[in-house]
Amino acid sequence: LCNLGMTQLLMGDFRNGWENFNNRWRCGNFAPGFQKYDQQQWQGGDLDGKRLLVWKEQGVGESIIFASMIPDLIEREADIILECDQRLVPLFSRSFPAVTCAAANGPDTGKAIDKAFDLHAPLGNAGQWLRADLAAFPARPSYLAADGGQREILRNRYIEKGNDFVAGITWHSKGSTFGERKSMTLDDLRPLLETPGITFVDLQYGDTVDERTAFTNETGIEVFHDDGVDQMADLDMFAAQVAAMDIVVTISNTTAHMAGALGVPALLMLGTVPIWYWFLERADSPWYPSLSLIRQNHRGDWRDSIARARDELAARAGDR
Repeated sequence: LCNLGMTQLLMGDFRNGWENFNNRWRCGNFAPGFQKYDQQQWQGGDLDGKRLLVWKEQGVGESIIFASMIPDLIEREADIILECDQRLVPLFSRSFPAVTCAAANGPDTGKAIDKAFDLHAPLGNAGQWLRADLAAFPARPSYLAADGGQREILRNRYIEKGNDFVAGITWHSKGSTFGERKSMTLDDLRPLLETPGITFVDLQYGDTVDERTAFTNETGIEVFHDDGVDQMADLDMFAAQVAAMDIVVTISNTTAHMAGALGVPALLMLGTVPIWYWFLERADSPWYPSLSLIRQNHRGDWRDSIARARDELAARAGDR
């Protein structure tokens, strides 16, 4: 039923999709993450005056996309405890000052279970009540707020490389289930990286030094890597780095979610059958208005997608 739910959501069948998606806790990949509490699970009812614990599930990308529903919960007058990955606490605390953020791991902010609450829900379950159809998606340009001062420091650092248009790039996902089919190589992006007048910044998490060095030696094109930013360890700094970009060109990974949540323009290249929350056929994302979706025409072949991304990137840089 979980897989059926994700397929239904992919196809835009929200009513049945969300209901079946709630069965994910019976599936092997999801079941270890389920949290049991004595308090009742929220079922979409009145929240006025109640304290609601919404707890994390899945990875950082899912935490970010589902956090788009936190403003809706705030509007319902709920007193919210938001459990999240410890690395997201600074970013979420700044973005949602009315919310109590608590780390799911680590001692620094205290654990959500240590706080009193009336109701609880996994964050993804809020979709059934708050995103019942496409009309329920708000035209909210962004909902996360990066550190403005740090953003300016990084922006100035990249402008000093010689161009006033800065594009961040990622090309790989280490996700165990879909990572390989979502990924490409840095060399695959060569036609795009040959676009003149743009400083390209490496937003790719993990160690990219060998791949970047080989690419530069072969092409003479530098993809600037900022040693002061660790995209895995410091997500608040990473948010500031993404916010410093004029545009992001990425595959489906955490960077796509971060750019969309911050309202940074992004070109997102997707395979023929993407993760359910990117839906089918659309060139835009109801979750993230700043994203433009570029879909493969043929499974496993990125060439046409990269060519279209290159043309769109050149047009946007030329408009500056």
